[in-house]
Amino acid sequence: MTQTPLGRLAEAAGIVPQYHDIRGVEHPTKEETARIFLGRMGLPADTEAEVAASLALLAAREWGRLLQPVAVLASETPERWVAVQVPNDAAELVLSWDLVRENGRRDAGQVRPSELDVLETGGPLARPVTRYRLPLPADLADGYHVLTATLGAAAEAASCRVAVAPPRCWMPQDVVGEERVAGISCQLYSLNGGRHGLGIGHFGDLARLCRRTGEAGFDVVGINPLHALFPSDPAQASPYSPASRHFLNMLYIDPEAVPEFALSREAQAYYGAATASMDLSGGMIDYVAVASRLFPVLHACHAAFRSHHVAAGTDRAAAFDAFRAARAPRLDDFATFLALQDVFAAERTDGLDWRTWPEEFRDPRSAAVARFRVEHADTVSFYCYLQWLADGQLAAAAGNGRHAGLRIGLYTDMAIGVGPTSFTAWHEPDLMVAGASVGAPPDPLGPQGQDWGLSPFNPLALRDHGYEPIISAIRQNMQHAGAIRIDHVMGMARLFWVPAGGLPADGAYVRYPLDDLLRLVALESCRAQCIVIGEDLGTVPDGLRERLQAAGVLGCRVLMFERWDDGLFKEPSFYSDLALVTSGTHDTATLAGFWTGRDLQWREELHQYKTGAIRDAAQADRQADRRRLIDALINHRDWPREPWTDTEEQTLDQHLLAAIYGYLAATPCRLMMVAIEDILCQVEQMNLPGTVHEHPNWCRRLAAGVDEIFDRPATRKLLADLLERRKAAGGRAPST
Repeated sequence: MTQTPLGRLAEAAGIVPQYHDIRGVEHPTKEETARIFLGRMGLPADTEAEVAASLALLAAREWGRLLQPVAVLASETPERWVAVQVPNDAAELVLSWDLVRENGRRDAGQVRPSELDVLETGGPLARPVTRYRLPLPADLADGYHVLTATLGAAAEAASCRVAVAPPRCWMPQDVVGEERVAGISCQLYSLNGGRHGLGIGHFGDLARLCRRTGEAGFDVVGINPLHALFPSDPAQASPYSPASRHFLNMLYIDPEAVPEFALSREAQAYYGAATASMDLSGGMIDYVAVASRLFPVLHACHAAFRSHHVAAGTDRAAAFDAFRAARAPRLDDFATFLALQDVFAAERTDGLDWRTWPEEFRDPRSAAVARFRVEHADTVSFYCYLQWLADGQLAAAAGNGRHAGLRIGLYTDMAIGVGPTSFTAWHEPDLMVAGASVGAPPDPLGPQGQDWGLSPFNPLALRDHGYEPIISAIRQNMQHAGAIRIDHVMGMARLFWVPAGGLPADGAYVRYPLDDLLRLVALESCRAQCIVIGEDLGTVPDGLRERLQAAGVLGCRVLMFERWDDGLFKEPSFYSDLALVTSGTHDTATLAGFWTGRDLQWREELHQYKTGAIRDAAQADRQADRRRLIDALINHRDWPREPWTDTEEQTLDQHLLAAIYGYLAATPCRLMMVAIEDILCQVEQMNLPGTVHEHPNWCRRLAAGVDEIFDRPATRKLLADLLERRKAAGGRAPST
């Protein structure tokens, strides 16, 4: 296909001609798949004529614009310049340019293109074009600037977002020198031990965890994505399929910590009744029940805010107005989207999906939506108010940790994308690819491949928008964080698209502008002084890990995946230093679950084994893995050689838990995370890949509250011993 016009079009649009599955088998991209994806990217390709027209359109995008919409420049390069494309017969016209720096300073100039250095000539257009190098001021600082230019008497100016960015991200050594540090990770929703409140963890619990973690001598607290979900449908609980990555999950608001709670007898009464009626006897979170009880309390708080602050024009009201203005217009648009969902969900069973709304409401910039915003101003204000509360409580939790000694602080998580019914898909439909979803080819977590149901960004449109959706999402997620995990970081280089209605086997990889995105992540990272960890598990393109390390993006090293080809566990000394190390992830079994084979039991109960032989082989592999892990601990002197350990009789007790984490503490990895589920020897995992409703994903509460966990003698001993092991292993990591 690569030698045909369709193949050339697919290649030019970034569609990779083949992929390899986990077994190394090559799968050529199907022509039908390429045509579907091209059409969804705005490049029709069903006929030869359409292919020719789309090739011409791509050529015009590349050569027919005076300026490209965005240019990402290397800050370490002494010269600053951007490319301009000028028809050969216009090379003697005057090119006028104007540069507005991020700090507001302006630079301007004029030049004839023929006087500039030539970068490239030709271009596949009927009118020959030459690409020139337009110099910019050499002192242009790191940041975002806007360049506009006109050629001759052109009535319309071309515009380019110019980003000057550093070569690498903010790194652990920028915070703690050469020390190897450790932290504790959790799923925020799980933190409430079922002893008070509404049975879901909130920002108050996070603040408590940050304080106790810092007091224990650790430096990081890791949490699941905090992205906003869908208040009108709280059962959609996956933090990796959010409504928006720019805003926060309002179910995490601690109502008792809201200042207006103390002013409102109504809020207190609602909360008292809610806590009295919640059934907290089980270990599961009932998101629908939580939302139905929490939101009346928050509505009462909002009413108190309006009557006590807005009406009186207090400083607190001014602070809210400032927050709302700083997030405009996206915040008001998001609040309007949620208000629309409230209305349509109450009217119709499919009202949560904006694609089913009356046509005039599917366009966020329509007159109908503008009228709705005015008519439902109180609801829009309410949702803006909740984002303000959530942001303030998250900031307070982060501050709590810093005050208690967390040198890095919060380690947040950013999902790879959003779904087709999300706010982002409604708000920026031209950026999202409808009719395709993000997934993965076969890998150890998904032997049949995976379809995550997330809508991919159109890489062509993303560049046309100056990467703004990516920049703003990263910036927002770094705001209160000292470190951030980018889920499926391979998506910065390529994403595996699955056609709607098709199987993962029908999918193909689509390339993204890795060089530009790495620079922009580095720029935001250095500005926020936020470490970046890339989740690089699964199928990783050759050379990508080296590219990420060169850009200062740390990798993820998971004990269960760090093996040699024969299945033996790697010695700690073979782990990369520029990485975060942990025992598992939210998608893998806990240590106790691994040891007991609980994840294998789930797969059997859900009939995920095609044959009994496959089930028996999985159980035999697990038995062998337990033996391999014990042998690795013995070889590293983390487990006594005598007496011989029978892995069938050995339980995951505190001694074995300490030995496993001691093994991880000995690695040169800059960061080590201890899962709070492992501290409690919790058997059940938080998410079972390949399931939605079949397994209770994202809803398990911990068996104990934060203070109870840290007050346990076993916890204090485990954490103290790990810090000693971390220090003994070499508080100073070797440089790479």
